[in-house]
Amino acid sequence: MEARAPTIQASDFCAYCGMTGMGHRLDLADDILEGISEGVVQLDPEFRVVGINPAALRVDGRSRAELLGRHAMELWPGLEALPDWPAVRQALVGAAPVRWRWQLGGRSLELQARPRPGGLLVFVREVSGAGESPRALHEMDGQLRAVLDASTDCIKVVDLEGRLEFMNANGQCLMEVDDFGALRGRGWVSLWPEPAAAQVQRAIAAAQAGQPSRFEAPCPTAKGTPKWWDVAVAPVRDESGRVVRIISVSRDVTALRLAAERDAQLAAVVASSADAIVSYDEAGRARSWNRAAEALFGYTEAEALGSSARLLLPPDVPSGGPPRPVLARHARRDGPGL
Repeated sequence: MEARAPTIQASDFCAYCGMTGMGHRLDLADDILEGISEGVVQLDPEFRVVGINPAALRVDGRSRAELLGRHAMELWPGLEALPDWPAVRQALVGAAPVRWRWQLGGRSLELQARPRPGGLLVFVREVSGAGESPRALHEMDGQLRAVLDASTDCIKVVDLEGRLEFMNANGQCLMEVDDFGALRGRGWVSLWPEPAAAQVQRAIAAAQAGQPSRFEAPCPTAKGTPKWWDVAVAPVRDESGRVVRIISVSRDVTALRLAAERDAQLAAVVASSADAIVSYDEAGRARSWNRAAEALFGYTEAEALGSSARLLLPPDVPSGGPPRPVLARHARRDGPGL
């Protein structure tokens, strides 16, 4: 099996040069630069190109022979006009690293200049208009994807136009989605029935404006199973603070919703019953008391809730021991037994 060279990140390279003092040894540094995944251009104090790695050559599109020894301003006209160019010159004399954006041939580049003995290292990577690598979402970091997939909620990433870009594995199970590819690029709002779709649209608009929001609404799964969702929507920002995407976390609350509806129906039945209905918790305290009980026992609901069951028992009925049916007299507030 052919051995693969390890991929060295830009930060690893900088640490390597700083710890070993080899930053000025271009012959050694060139060997390391070959394995760096980012583009790296080495400039001397006069801003002439003295080194460039394969990743930077792919971004520029010219050969190494066409670039080496030439002045940066000659190769890339417009550099000196950049607002950050004075700070780049300061980096040459050991100031803090400088990061800036630049358009080159219709492409958006992110550059970072770092001082090195005898010049500058300029790290280059191509970015999309949203500020991320064009393949960043598709090649999402494995550990992050594992965390998202482990969530029991449905997690979706949506672009600023409201189109679906990602859904975690458990989310696809909850939504009964067999193939997310069929949904990728589709408007998130289109998955929701009215009037819930209007709530989703408002949440997207709020996230675009940088504001989180939350709502609860019904939405069937891809296979038509009716469900209720508690949905939190929030903006995703880049390093500069711009909103670049939207994340949604939807929790299936169907069971809770159905239980609440059953409780509400039961409460309505109890409240309207002509029979006195009283319920107690495990500690023997009254937790419900309907209107018929108020009329029968003479205590209002406000007076009775939280009281002991002995409120309704005559003094001669013994207390203590396990709960048992009492087929005896009950006490009214005004004295006579029932």
